[in-house]
Amino acid sequence: MKRTPFMLLSMILVLPTVCIAQQKAEQTQDKAQQQNDQQGLGLPAQTAGITEARLSAELYVTRIKKTFKESDSDYQKAKDLYDETYAKYGGWVAAVSLAIKAGDAKNLRKDSEYKRIATETHSTNQAFIAFAKDALKRATAVPPAGTGFGMTGGDIPKKTVQEQNADKIAKWKDIGLAIWDAIKKEQIDKRKTLADMFENQVKWRAWEQIGS
Repeated sequence: MKRTPFMLLSMILVLPTVCIAQQKAEQTQDKAQQQNDQQGLGLPAQTAGITEARLSAELYVTRIKKTFKESDSDYQKAKDLYDETYAKYGGWVAAVSLAIKAGDAKNLRKDSEYKRIATETHSTNQAFIAFAKDALKRATAVPPAGTGFGMTGGDIPKKTVQEQNADKIAKWKDIGLAIWDAIKKEQIDKRKTLADMFENQVKWRAWEQIGS
């Protein structure tokens, strides 16, 4: 079929529009694929144990703040233990994030430093929960000075913290390894993006930020 000058002119005018539409479609597809890559990795499911542990710890912090004065020794001790856990946890997050970025180049399962950090995070987390639980239990049994009565009404909820929410102390070593296993074979750019996502999603709040 012979192309007339009018047909050629129409093709010239239409071609840029087609190219632009195709470029927009490709950009939309790339964006959708990026979102699918982030959502499809399953970070929320893998970090569920971390969220549970954080919420459990924060419940105790809130109760300690409501039950004791800042000048009380139990308040200070609980804060010190939480601050220690918070610091250890930050080291654990950094170790997992670095392992994600390194991918297969770093064998996290054989990393003795990672095991040490994860173990210390677990131990300090346990110490804080145990002390906070004991301090709150003692507070409910001891009557305020000069009253002859224990704490009642608005001071202490009808159910104890333990009954309201089962204590959650994450298996830090296992969770970190599971996340690393799921991501280690991805491309470097994707690993870096997911490492940042991981850090943002699992960060704990400092003592001063809780209940304020």
